[in-house]
Amino acid sequence: MRRRRVASIAASLALSGVLLGGGVAHAEGSWNSSIENWLTGLSSRSWSDKNTDATRTTVTFKGCHYDVLPKGPSHVSVEVMQNVSFGPDKYRGQKKLYCAVSGSADWGDMTKASYHFVLRKIDGTERSNDFLDVTSVVVKY
Repeated sequence: MRRRRVASIAASLALSGVLLGGGVAHAEGSWNSSIENWLTGLSSRSWSDKNTDATRTTVTFKGCHYDVLPKGPSHVSVEVMQNVSFGPDKYRGQKKLYCAVSGSADWGDMTKASYHFVLRKIDGTERSNDFLDVTSVVVKY
């Protein structure tokens, strides 16, 4: 009876290991932050994608607000740039995020390099006098 119980517990633990993460692909890295008082043209912190997995690079904004208007923008445009030591950074694409509630954009599986994003447009406009606040910024790579 004791052997059966030990075997049953071992089988349960093995099964829970499979269900809770065994064999599940996880992002190589991610970071969470927020944005306060941003205008177009400002950049995020950088991150290094070692490209050790096939995870796609995504940027998610949740809870966008203007500093003076009660209603936030309907969308923002974010551009991912590859950091280049000597010379201009390399453009990797601009995406629109619908972030009044939550919006996400996907740049695909990026090559091994260091990256950052730049806020390019707010509601389709490159120049804005209103500061942008974002409650939650999540970058996965």
